[in-house]
Parts: sequence; C-alpha cells; structure tokens
Amino acid sequence: METKGLSPVVIGCSGGSGSRALRDILEASPQIFLDQQCSPNSKDSKASKSFLGLRDEPAEVRRPLIAAFMHFILAQIPPEEHTRYQYFGWKNPRNLHHVDLLLELHPRLRFLHLIRNPAAIAAGSLWQRGQKKVKQRGLLAPQQDPDTFLLSKWARFNLPIWQKYKDHPRYRLVRYEDLLTNGEAAVHEIFAWLGVAQYDVQQALSVLTPSHDALTRGSDIDLSGIAEAVTSLGYRVA
Repeated sequence: METKGLSPVVIGCSGGSGSRALRDILEASPQIFLDQQCSPNSKDSKASKSFLGLRDEPAEVRRPLIAAFMHFILAQIPPEEHTRYQYFGWKNPRNLHHVDLLLELHPRLRFLHLIRNPAAIAAGSLWQRGQKKVKQRGLLAPQQDPDTFLLSKWARFNLPIWQKYKDHPRYRLVRYEDLLTNGEAAVHEIFAWLGVAQYDVQQALSVLTPSHDALTRGSDIDLSGIAEAVTSLGYRVA
C-alpha cells in the first residue's frame, strides 16, 4: 500500500484507558500528522467508523475500507507539507479489534496498544455507561453481573493481543500508569521506538493531567476472575 512515503501510527485500547492523552503526546512531534476529522472530546477519528464496526467481516471486506481511510487522512496534508512528516495516524479504541489486519496491510505501520489497570477503568464513568449497554442489549448470561462481563471483556480483548504480538517489532504495549509515574522516560521510549527525533518533551508531559485518584481508584474491585490477564499485563490482583 502506497502512502506517499509516510508510515501509519495507530492507537488502540479498551475504552477508558486514556488514549486521548497518548494521542496528544504524539502530537508533540512536528513529524507526526494525526487525523484532524475527529471528535472534539475523545479525539477519536470519525471516518474510521467505516470499518471499525466490521470486526467480524472477512479481511477482504475491511481491507479496502481501511486503505481508503488512510488515504482520507493523507489527503488532509497539504502537498507541500508531505516531506515534513514521517508518520500519519489516528486513534480509536476499537482499532484493537483490527490489529491483525492493520499490521498486515502496511509494512511500516506501528501499533500502540494502550492498557490501563482494569480496576481503575471499572471505577470510571465510562464503565457505568458500559453496564447499561450490556443490560439493554441482553448480553449477560443468567446470574452474570455487568462488572464480571466487562472485566472478562477487558481480559479477552487485551491479553491475547499482547501474547500474540509482544515480540513483534511494530507493536508496542504502553501502560497508562507508566505515563503518569515515569512520564519523561516513557515519552522518550515511545518516540525512540518510532524513530522520531523531533518532539517537545514538555508539551508531551503537559497533556498528562490525571485526576487525583487516577492511580488509586478501584482498589477495592475484585480482579481475581481475570487474574491471568491482570498479572500478565503487569498489574496486581487486589
């Protein structure tokens, strides 16, 4: 797939992981162009919906839609500015469902898989909305509560991808907590992995404005049902 010499960089995660902050960190580099046709709050790319909801469709159906979306982003860059950029990309949590095809589609695509402690996600407002959705859609098994369903979903989506791609050179796992506790080092590591030399560290760090309980909330939530995923991905079971 020809992308005018630019390489794609894509962010995917479970909802509520802090992907807007990671996107804003990438924007600290003048060598990375990110889709500007996005939601003003979440910064999720709007046009990516053309394929994101088709995760159960065969690759033959999704491949041309993803290629068209990539060209849609490239078309946003003025021709005279193409040589300024090294990467172009976008973020949407649901990219996680298409990582196989994304990595296969472009030989230089880089995938940033962001994770966050599922206990902290479960204590957030987005989780509460997720509970309502699974109830309304009748997704729960008999006697199953929404928290158990959503925690299992977190484990089911994140662990297999990490297990499959942890040694892949174009895949990188990023922990949201590392951005908060060791931000400068984490920022340098991300840009070094991308091979990007120009970036403003202070601009990148300025986007990390977590709530006071970002690292402690959800500490009372039982994660024993997904212990393998939790510990494998670097977290503790309370």
